[in-house]
Amino acid sequence: MYRIWGGPICVLCVLLCGCPRHQSPPPPASATMVGYSPPKGGFTTQYPSAWRATTGEDTLDLVPAQDNSGGKRSLSIDAPDIPFHVPGMITLDRVQKGFIGDLQRQYQDVHFDSAVDQAMPGAKARRIKATAKSGGTPMAVDAVIAIHHDQIYIISSECDQTDAQAGSAALEDMLTAWQWN
Repeated sequence: MYRIWGGPICVLCVLLCGCPRHQSPPPPASATMVGYSPPKGGFTTQYPSAWRATTGEDTLDLVPAQDNSGGKRSLSIDAPDIPFHVPGMITLDRVQKGFIGDLQRQYQDVHFDSAVDQAMPGAKARRIKATAKSGGTPMAVDAVIAIHHDQIYIISSECDQTDAQAGSAALEDMLTAWQWN
C-alpha cells in the first residue's frame, strides 16, 4: 500500500493556487526609453530619452531634451476629462471632430492629410495626420485618438516640418510600448 505524504503536496498547492495573480509589470525602460505611468493610471508607456517632460499632472507634455534650434516640437499624451454620458455614446467620429476643431483653433491653414483606423489592442483608435501653420512656420501633426473603457486618449506629435519624421518616430515608439492597466 502506497502512502502519500501530504505536507509537501499541500505547500505546493497553496503556492500554486493560493497566490494572487498579478498583472505583468510594464517592460523596463531601456537606456534610450523613459517609462511613464500617469498618476490616475489607466496605462503605461515609454518615450524616447531624447525628449524631456515639461509638465504633466494629468497629461504628459514632452519637448526635445537638446533643442537649440528654436523649432516648434512637442509630443503629448492627454486623457481629457469628459462630462457624464451614457456609456458607448462617445465615438471615434465625435472625438475626431472635436480634435479637428481644436487644431483649427490652434493653427492656421489646417489641411487634413488622412484619418485611418489604427491598430491598438484593447481600444478603438484612429490615426490623424495634418499639416498647418503656426505663426508662418509649417507644422506637421501626427496623432492617435483612442477610446478605452469609455475614456478618451490623445497621443500626438506636433512638430515643424523639419522634425516631423522624428516626432512621428517618437509617437510610434510610445504606441509600441503602450499597455493598458
